[in-house]
Amino acid sequence: VYPRHLPHIYEMLKKVPGLRAVIDHLAKPEIRIQEISSWFSWMQKISELPNVWCKLSGMVTEADHKDWMQLDFEPYIHCIVNSFGSGRLMYGSDWPVCLQAATYTQVYNLLINCLEKLPEKLNDTEREAIFGGNAAKFYKLNL
Repeated sequence: VYPRHLPHIYEMLKKVPGLRAVIDHLAKPEIRIQEISSWFSWMQKISELPNVWCKLSGMVTEADHKDWMQLDFEPYIHCIVNSFGSGRLMYGSDWPVCLQAATYTQVYNLLINCLEKLPEKLNDTEREAIFGGNAAKFYKLNL
């Protein structure tokens, strides 16, 4: 899913209210050019649907592969956390695709550091949920 698909995704999800869905890779926002307004508007609407979750993944490949900085990602991550809350977010590395722009460790640390910059700090339980617990819950895994 890309930002241009979000209006259609929203309409489809509204027509099938019981459908559980995950928006993968934050819907691939245009981080490289720092386009956020339209993407955020649709993601905020989608987040109002309680059966829809979002995967915090695939971000580095949407930025400048050779010259990205943490600051490039903070507004997107902050918007998503504010919209979906910590209970409907899940971490994903997008490995091995992420290797086009970053190592696995860089991707992991990027999200950790961006979450630390949130105005409202997450507690340990919320961070643990994002980094595993929420995925287990959504996919109904008995771990």
